[in-house]
Amino acid sequence: VAVRRDFLSQTLRLTVHEYEPWALWCTGDGACFYINRDGRTIGNASPSDARPLLSIASGADASRAAGEDVIAPDTARAIQALVVAFARENIGVSSLDARSEPALWFTTSAGWKIFADVHSEPERAGSNLASLLGSLSDSERARLDYIDVRLDDKGFYKLR
Repeated sequence: VAVRRDFLSQTLRLTVHEYEPWALWCTGDGACFYINRDGRTIGNASPSDARPLLSIASGADASRAAGEDVIAPDTARAIQALVVAFARENIGVSSLDARSEPALWFTTSAGWKIFADVHSEPERAGSNLASLLGSLSDSERARLDYIDVRLDDKGFYKLR
């Protein structure tokens, strides 16, 4: 909220910025917060509030979370770009384990994981993901554990 008072025209101007939740950020001790696209907490939440928001697990404790940037803005933008790149390949992401940042473990809506990095080039990661998925048979896709897209020109996968 910003307040501006103009004595000459006898006006008071209030500017209110409303933040939309982008994700649910949960700490190592179980506290959860809504965060905006810049990685700043904007309110307390319950773990059950995650749908349809991206749920992000963090190893941080709740004492440092209230009202602060819990994810660096550059990291938040990198995560958003990766989620968009995966969506272009028709891969939905439901949660993210960021406890080992810069390593990022995305869990897809199909239940398998994508191993990426905050420094991964999103378009390249999405392209590698599509290429690897295209090389798998239906039975292999059903047994997919994870796909690693951290390297620019390579990708790896593991089956269960």
